[in-house]
Amino acid sequence: MTILDLGIGVTLSTYSVNLIGLGLTVIVTGCMPLIAQVMAKLMVSERATLAKLTGANSTGNSHGIPIGLNAIITGYHL
Repeated sequence: MTILDLGIGVTLSTYSVNLIGLGLTVIVTGCMPLIAQVMAKLMVSERATLAKLTGANSTGNSHGIPIGLNAIITGYHL
């Protein structure tokens, strides 16, 4: 199962980089913890505490968004 998961994940990641560019791919990937928290709240009514949302948001803000914006601004495309 791990090989299948890794194979599909790498394939989809490569496809998204080719389709929308590296910058947007990194931004979306960096925001996934926050998106997961929102989905958990909407789908299974999980309590979204301030600590959970802050932690998820800080991950995207500290990694995904700055790196992605830098790739967009510099025009870096694979």
